[in-house]
Amino acid sequence: MNILLLASNDLAALNSARIFKKQNFRVFNIYLTRKTPLNYSNSVFKSSFIGNPFYDYKKFKKELLNYVENNAIKIVFPINDIAIDIIFDCKKDLNKYCQLIIPNEKAYKIARNKLETVKLAKKLKIPVADYIVIQNLYFPRVSYPCYLKPVSSTLINSNKCYSFDVKKVNNKSQMVSFLRETINILPVMIQKIIEGKGVGVNVFCRKGKIISFTVNKRIHEPLNGGGSSYRKSIEIDMTLKKYVESLVSAINLDGAMMFEFKATKKNFVLMEINPRLWGSLSLSTFSGVNFPMLMIGNTDLEFDNYKYGLYSRNLRKDIKWVFIKILKTKNIYHLLNWLLTFRRIFINKEVLDVEDVNDIKPSFFQFYILFEENLKKVLFIFYKKMLQIRGKQKQLKLKESHKLLFVCKGNINRSAFAENYVKNFYPKFNCDSAGSLCKRGRMTTSEGLLTAKKFNVDLNKHVSKVIYDLNVNDFDKILVFDWDNYLSILKIYPDCIHKVFLLNYKFSKNNLFVRPKEISDPIGKSRAFYFECFKQIKYSIDKNFKV
Repeated sequence: MNILLLASNDLAALNSARIFKKQNFRVFNIYLTRKTPLNYSNSVFKSSFIGNPFYDYKKFKKELLNYVENNAIKIVFPINDIAIDIIFDCKKDLNKYCQLIIPNEKAYKIARNKLETVKLAKKLKIPVADYIVIQNLYFPRVSYPCYLKPVSSTLINSNKCYSFDVKKVNNKSQMVSFLRETINILPVMIQKIIEGKGVGVNVFCRKGKIISFTVNKRIHEPLNGGGSSYRKSIEIDMTLKKYVESLVSAINLDGAMMFEFKATKKNFVLMEINPRLWGSLSLSTFSGVNFPMLMIGNTDLEFDNYKYGLYSRNLRKDIKWVFIKILKTKNIYHLLNWLLTFRRIFINKEVLDVEDVNDIKPSFFQFYILFEENLKKVLFIFYKKMLQIRGKQKQLKLKESHKLLFVCKGNINRSAFAENYVKNFYPKFNCDSAGSLCKRGRMTTSEGLLTAKKFNVDLNKHVSKVIYDLNVNDFDKILVFDWDNYLSILKIYPDCIHKVFLLNYKFSKNNLFVRPKEISDPIGKSRAFYFECFKQIKYSIDKNFKV
């Protein structure tokens, strides 16, 4: 039987693929952005890239439906948050071809919305962290540091896919910057930091009743948030069990989810519910509960025999954890202590997430993927440096009939200012702006707003767009601000090389080719830097647009 793992950019996918291969499934893998260790696993029959839904969701949906039909997929098994969103969005069409492994809709809608989750928890008298909901740029005085949590980690709206991060902020300036990037799209929760160890309760349920569960305690937690690199399966606390049973019953959960708590000195505090499989799935499997098989409908006892007191480790992330620990404490003792923990592997008390003697390639390729990515970055920087030293372009010749597109990285400062400056002072030109970074709906920074006013440009109503939402063939010239912008566009649209120009250069009456000058991104810089940046843009536009 053919089973498709969708959006397999998570370690849960590798563990699931190995499980399904052992049960004689033929495993297909669709990855969304970049290759992962799963691409190199012998558990996978076929790995495919059919497009990035964050760039062009309409095209991705069409390709997904064709892929399912053409490959005779019988089960679709979504791995991460956006994959579950996609499956619910395409549910009607996909149901014609295959079984969808997703939770019931009521549970899904509450779990994916952090605000609805904490409201339900408070109603059930389950402790939650203190929070404030923000829907605009006006917020009360708060204590720092604190966490900013968009109410959902992913979103599909108007055929566009969005992804949001949780951020720890230390001051008001960081708070405002984050809100300006997010608040146009969905509300944000300001949440008090809770001290304590992370505990995850992983459950498989039918009609609001827990069928199977495991409990993970975080041993090594990343300093800036995210998944744990080292965890332990533990016996469930009766208070914790009561909390989870209440939540499961209230949402009538049918499927698998992870309930994340902080274990404080006094109680367990609910942080969030994840409506998907968890990155530490290997620990659940090692502890005797085979969630993937339970989820597809196989409830044999061999898949449900929970044993606690076991460990799992993400080796790559744990190496990073121990080096950060040593650098922070300046104590080499942590390395020795860390090495000693590996003894558990030899007494069958620990398993590694990726490394497996029966599937060895992912072990090596997890590091090769990192090497390849960093090599590409180094080559990109080298090529950019060469362009900065020797790069030339034809002088820009504009006509009022030209349709122009300004592009910078994020479309919140430079390209936004350029577009609005032209519209104010050269209204005969038809122009637009966008960013190469796939982040829609963001506001201009506070510094950008104030600086733009000095040039009689109002950016209060500006909202960022991305270049993927535009048809570049509609534009006669694409004007960028630095070689980063230039290379980013040509990477996406290599056929546009003849119409991409850096805006700023030294004008020459005698030479056809000129050497451009970069206008650097002002994000995170001083007010004076913003002023100089916008001044250079104004000067360049005034020189080029006086036709």
